[in-house]
Order: sequence, then structure tokens, then C-alpha cells
Amino acid sequence: MLRTDKEPDALLTLATRDNVWEPLIVKTVAIENKGIEDLATAIDRCREFGQSSSSNLRRQAIARWRIVELLRERLVAQTLNTDSALQKLDQLALEVANKQRDPYSAVDELMGPTDH
Repeated sequence: MLRTDKEPDALLTLATRDNVWEPLIVKTVAIENKGIEDLATAIDRCREFGQSSSSNLRRQAIARWRIVELLRERLVAQTLNTDSALQKLDQLALEVANKQRDPYSAVDELMGPTDH
């Protein structure tokens, strides 16, 4: 096996995958029509895996992360949507920078009263 043949395999052993997918490396020579059937088989296996339950769990985890990120963005935008809120943020930032307040109490003040 040539060095260039071994390198992709070596790189794949370094990768960690939570979804248990083991990608195949298929050697092909298109101008000689070699390895094309093996490549088609590997593509089919990949497609089948993509429709499996472990892949669905991964997609669900990614979707959850996206939703949480959007929620964070909107909550920040809602919290800071007025000039007075931005002024309050600047004042609190100054107090935190001058060590007159900790950042946690500054966030609590920006968010206002919460029911626990």
C-alpha cells in the first residue's frame, strides 16, 4: 500500500464519532473504470446509515443546539431592545469593569425579577 493510500485511513482513526459511523475510503480510478461499483456500494451504505435511528439522534441533537442558539439570540435582543436597556448595560459594564459589581448580579439586574 502506498503512503498516500494509508494517510486517509490514519486520519480517520484520529477522528472521534459519537454516531458510530465509520466512513469508507474507496480507491477508484475513473479513467480505468475501477472501483466504481465499490464506490456506489459505499454511497448506498452511507445513505442507509443517514436514515438510521442513530443518525436521527444526531440530527435531533444538532436541531436542538440550533434552537437553543436562536433562543439565546432572541432573548438577548428582547432584553436589550430599548435605549434605556442599552444604557443600563453600559452602566453595569462600567461597574463590572471597575470591580464594583460582579457580572452575575449585573445579568440578574438586566433580566429583572424572576420567579423560581
